[in-house]
Amino acid sequence: AIFSNVFCGSTVAYNAPHRQREMILFISLAGAILTSVAGAGVFSVFFHKNYFIPLFLISFLVSMNSAIASYWLGKKDLTKYNLLNLLGPSLILGTLILLYYAFGKTNLDTYFKAYYSGYGILLVLATISLARERPFTKPEFLPADLPGILSYGVKNEFNDLLQFLNYRLSYYFIVIMLGLNDLGIFSIAVSISEAIWIISRSMSAVHFSNVINSEDK
Repeated sequence: AIFSNVFCGSTVAYNAPHRQREMILFISLAGAILTSVAGAGVFSVFFHKNYFIPLFLISFLVSMNSAIASYWLGKKDLTKYNLLNLLGPSLILGTLILLYYAFGKTNLDTYFKAYYSGYGILLVLATISLARERPFTKPEFLPADLPGILSYGVKNEFNDLLQFLNYRLSYYFIVIMLGLNDLGIFSIAVSISEAIWIISRSMSAVHFSNVINSEDK
């Protein structure tokens, strides 16, 4: 997610108010394909080659939905932003329930199919909504567009990478020094405490949208 967000994360929201929509989403599409192929390829080489296609598809669908959600955040369309983030897990859960209770599917492929269906349907609906807002046109690239988008994306996601290491590095020390039982207790405590972030993250998303659309430079 960190690498795909260089193209599909907050950089999309940041550039949405003042750059062409089609150009931003085209870069997001190319970045999603690149990072999804790379991520699925690395996993396949080191772990299990049969999972390349499922991991590629899931990574790609999640990245593109993230890009569209970030675009709406950047355009201050918080209703569609929240709806997109809510529908994804809901569609996956609904598909899992259907496959489990109606068809008795319980293997790992069931989980993959739920992701394909949930995020696939969501991407189609989001694309239709974008087209209804304004018909798609040919992407127009200016010399400063790609470097500007990548520069913000790399800097922001590098900060996220450092933050992720700061939050999760303690897991490795605990499992080495104290064992799996203590790691399990620690993990539950961290999960409960991080649940509080839902409130602050919701507030920060609204604040971020207001700041990037502000005319006060």
